Amino acid sequence: MNAYLFPIKQAIITFPFIALALTTPFLIVQYRKYGYVNKLRSVVLYSLLLYLLSAYYLVILPLPADFSNCLREGSLWSYMQTKPFTFINDIRKETVINWSSPASYIYLLKERAFLQALFNVVLTVPLGVYLRYYFRRGWMSTLMLSLVVSLFFETTQLTGLYGFYECPYRLFDVDDLLLNTLGGMIGFVAAPILTYFLPRADKLDEHIDLEKMTVGFIRRGISFVIDSTVLGMLASIVGLVLYGADAMTWGYIDRNMDATSFRLVALAISVFVYFVVITSITGGRTIGKWITRIHVIEDNRRGNKPEITAFALFKRYGMLYYGVFGLNSVLAIIYTYGELPYSASLGLVIVHLVLIGVMAIHVVLNLFSRDKRLFYERISGTRNVVTLHTDKEDEGHSGESNGGSETEQISADEPIVHSASTLEPAHVQVPKPERTLIGSRSDSHAIQMTDQGNVGLHERDTAFTQSEQITNVPVVDPVELELERLRAKLKREQSHAKLPAEQDE
Repeated sequence: MNAYLFPIKQAIITFPFIALALTTPFLIVQYRKYGYVNKLRSVVLYSLLLYLLSAYYLVILPLPADFSNCLREGSLWSYMQTKPFTFINDIRKETVINWSSPASYIYLLKERAFLQALFNVVLTVPLGVYLRYYFRRGWMSTLMLSLVVSLFFETTQLTGLYGFYECPYRLFDVDDLLLNTLGGMIGFVAAPILTYFLPRADKLDEHIDLEKMTVGFIRRGISFVIDSTVLGMLASIVGLVLYGADAMTWGYIDRNMDATSFRLVALAISVFVYFVVITSITGGRTIGKWITRIHVIEDNRRGNKPEITAFALFKRYGMLYYGVFGLNSVLAIIYTYGELPYSASLGLVIVHLVLIGVMAIHVVLNLFSRDKRLFYERISGTRNVVTLHTDKEDEGHSGESNGGSETEQISADEPIVHSASTLEPAHVQVPKPERTLIGSRSDSHAIQMTDQGNVGLHERDTAFTQSEQITNVPVVDPVELELERLRAKLKREQSHAKLPAEQDE
């Protein structure tokens, strides 16, 4: 039993470090795919990571003490057991139980051959559960994936940890393939019972309203780190440009600025270009915000186009970078490089630390606020919001909206005229019909609709005039009226795809 507990213990020890290393990529994927991080989904995926880590450690641990671990000569086939169901004979040989006495079956739990077969089955039971519950796989897909995972485990053993050791230190056993695959299918069958109290994996985001969701500081922090990296690279490019300009002016710029001031100017220009000019063009999205699927909007322009202006971005990022970060940088430069008395330098250090402390307290307090907006966001009237659609979806929605604008709208009071029509491919464009409404509902309940278009295209279709008298109109059910409106809308859309000669009289 200790041989199985040792790998699991090692997996539990190393799991936090691996999980921490994967946290940022995991969050970015969740933000990009779903727009937020679902807690239950996170628990499921991190538990899957712990399971896979434990299963892998059970396959490779304990490791040989020496890399030169060859204990016998022979080909790779000598390290393979290719006869199926050998484990049954092994259990029969080693067992001391009486098969006619069920009470003696309890002794199987102490026998090596039986425990080895049992653990090979149990090893992949969770895999079958995850495949059916979270990944929504069918039985055939689960069967094949369980076999592939088992084959990966056996190949790891056969290759001596992918050539890390000179020889295999465990056998490639075809029985392990069979038992692992069986375990995956058992997990598939048991998944509905084991996950009975959990919501369906495909319904986790059903009641989430991204439009009303507050952007948290973890998400903003990831965006800030990415943007700071990009800003640093941009500042280096701007610095090189300024250096080239300085060389062209024979050192005129350098005579008026020291190296520190030179870097500050390059950084200030980069902040304006990146956070004001480029971000106003991209609709409030920096690279960091695009990766984390958020953007900046103005409170008083929400829902309008554009949702953010360059002036609002200048107020927002000017207070943050030129104000907070700029003031702290200037203070640090003065008391570090300035030739000031000790008392004055100490005073500036204290002021600097006080400013940092005030900003830190301000951030901590806003961690627990409802809208999580910092002072520069409140003053500038801006905020971070979740981007409802990715770029491709935005293009699709814009295309739909453009197409919808060309579709003729039907009012609730517009009368309906029925006609049999079929949708056929459009080869030529036909002008939109003009309609004339004659009469009223109260007088005669008579409706006349005249369609005019492409006169002279065909002799028999010179005018395209339709008239229909409707008398004794019964009371129309609202549902039926709505259905008639939809049918009429479909008919009008179809009429654009028909030749004049093909339209019904």
